[in-house]
Amino acid sequence: VLVPRDRDMLAGYRYRKKAVTMTPLWQMHVCALATCFLTPSMWVFVRGKSDQLLSPNMPARELDASVLEDNIGATSCHSHLQVRAKTSISDLAEHDLQDTAAATPLAQLLRPSLGGKPDVVEFAIFIKNFFGLQFRDNLFSMDVVLTLRWIDPRISKLLPAGANHTTVSLAAAKETIWLPDIIVANRAIAGEEEISSAIDLYRDGHVMKTQRIKLSVQQHFDVAAFPFDVQRPKIVLSSRTLMAQDLLMKEMTQKNFSGVKPGLFSSREFQFVSQETTVFEEADANLRKSRGALTITLQRDWTRYLQTTILPEIFLILISFTVFWMPRATPFAMPRVATNLISFLTLMTLSIHTAEMLPPDREGMAWIELFADSMQMQNCLILFLNLFVDWVYNTMGLTDLGEKMTRELAGLFPLMGIGVVIMCFQGRHGQNMEHSQTMIRLWMFGVQSTWIWYSIRRVREEKSKEEARP
Repeated sequence: VLVPRDRDMLAGYRYRKKAVTMTPLWQMHVCALATCFLTPSMWVFVRGKSDQLLSPNMPARELDASVLEDNIGATSCHSHLQVRAKTSISDLAEHDLQDTAAATPLAQLLRPSLGGKPDVVEFAIFIKNFFGLQFRDNLFSMDVVLTLRWIDPRISKLLPAGANHTTVSLAAAKETIWLPDIIVANRAIAGEEEISSAIDLYRDGHVMKTQRIKLSVQQHFDVAAFPFDVQRPKIVLSSRTLMAQDLLMKEMTQKNFSGVKPGLFSSREFQFVSQETTVFEEADANLRKSRGALTITLQRDWTRYLQTTILPEIFLILISFTVFWMPRATPFAMPRVATNLISFLTLMTLSIHTAEMLPPDREGMAWIELFADSMQMQNCLILFLNLFVDWVYNTMGLTDLGEKMTRELAGLFPLMGIGVVIMCFQGRHGQNMEHSQTMIRLWMFGVQSTWIWYSIRRVREEKSKEEARP
């Protein structure tokens, strides 16, 4: 138990300890605030001095890169200044390269035969991959390897002594030598993506540019014979700036540099038929260009559309024919009409689906549209003649004649339909589609008009006989 005097001493001790503890804490806060205000300014000043010493824009004579690199490699402990020195060395080297490119005379960037004959650029296009034809958008996509070759005698001066060949990047070549700015003239907007490129320089003056690019090319397709069509995708090359009097395109003689990768079109919708490389001049107003082109011929596999479009439409017509095998009794009138209308609506749906696969700006009619139109026309004739026979059977009361007419149509329509299908397939070459459509309609309406005229004559004769009876 503490006496009062001891309690007073203990309380005084606790007070003094708290005061001693508080004093250093207050001083620490003051030092921290001073550090926050003063340190940033001092650090900016010191770093500015160090940056000035190691500036990447510093001329090469003010910093001996070889000595600095030797000193840096001699020690195993790299300080912050050493790391910054290495960065500055690479920047200086790039700066010197830019100065060299800037010092290149203007004549070095002009075409070799300036003032004389046109320069000749050989080309070759090799199709590495094919990504299909987008009919509706008038596009096709490919992965190609483009090879260009030309002669520039000035190249020999750029190669180091003892070197007969070197490979440089496209970016470096653009700064030092003349390049024919050959582009894909019929590419789509933003339809070219470069994957890799290289420039090979030879002592004898030959320059070869090899470039792999993914292309999206815009071209109008001839869809008149679809799906029996043959398509010819074409890649056209030309100079971006030089006209035909300054630059001429020429096919490269090395055949292994151009063409199509073997087996590329196996088991695809299109089958490879042939390839052709051409060179031609094209003049549009004041624009006169020498162009080179690679054209490949592709044959579509139409059996795929046989299963998805052609046979379904034929089956729908056969279903419509069944209305003439149904009993002519009144309770079967609605099933006959419903069967015919459902087949017609299904044919319309297939036609819409087929039209969506074709370009909206196509010229003329496609074969698949002719075939669908013929099937729909037959369906409409079946609906009309079914109603005509119902009128004879129910309204006119000529049941025997109505049954006879139904049996006649059950055999006549299949024969007429076979003739329509044969005429359609005879026009699958895609030429004169309007003429083929006219002939098919004349065949259908000629057959049915003859039968209708003969049927109306029989109806009148039957009614005359009924009226003549007592």
